[in-house]
Amino acid sequence: MIDEEVRDCLAAAPFVAFATVGSSDQHQGEVHLAATRGAYVQVLDDHTVCWPAGWLPTTTRNLGENGQVLALLMADRPEGPQVMRLHGTGAVERSGPVYEQVKARYPWAQAAIVVQVKRVSRSNEAQYL
Repeated sequence: MIDEEVRDCLAAAPFVAFATVGSSDQHQGEVHLAATRGAYVQVLDDHTVCWPAGWLPTTTRNLGENGQVLALLMADRPEGPQVMRLHGTGAVERSGPVYEQVKARYPWAQAAIVVQVKRVSRSNEAQYL
């Protein structure tokens, strides 16, 4: 799932945008887009990534409601942009080993966003022109 190509793209991506969706009556279907620095994203294993969260109240709410996450990363390559999407489910962790690892690296983190990647979509930006 998270192979060397994905790891290389993450390492070269200046930022990672991620979308969550509300599912409560008040926020049904409301898409929320946020971003983090690509360097903040850590690969925990072949199916899991995480990143620090400072103040992300809408992301936190949406993940608590349904957990759906779509992360978009793009690395600038000499042959053209490399674009990938990580589809999965996420959770906000405020305690435990992953949170402690994130907090040690980023003292400002209030939580860790942990995503179980279910699928990776790979595309070339030229397809969308």
